[in-house]
Amino acid sequence: MMSNEAFDDDLMQFPLPYAVKVMGNNQDNFTSLVLAAINPHAPEVDEAAVSSRLSSGGKYISLTISFTAHSRPQLEAIYAALGAMPQVVMVL
Repeated sequence: MMSNEAFDDDLMQFPLPYAVKVMGNNQDNFTSLVLAAINPHAPEVDEAAVSSRLSSGGKYISLTISFTAHSRPQLEAIYAALGAMPQVVMVL
């Protein structure tokens, strides 16, 4: 999870375009699981907002999810939800 210092309210003027990068083990439903964790906090996010890339060995997948962030609490909730997922290795 990101620390509160990562969300500097003086620099971030909401709403703003935002991207979250999520890395985890490559499994068939990883994208669906990540979207299910994000959707309670950003219901407009769907598969069209996701770009993915496999690691060179194919063991890991990274997802970049782009959306419009509306508040600091929204971002904190998204990072907390993703960080609580056992399938997620890292969230940036």
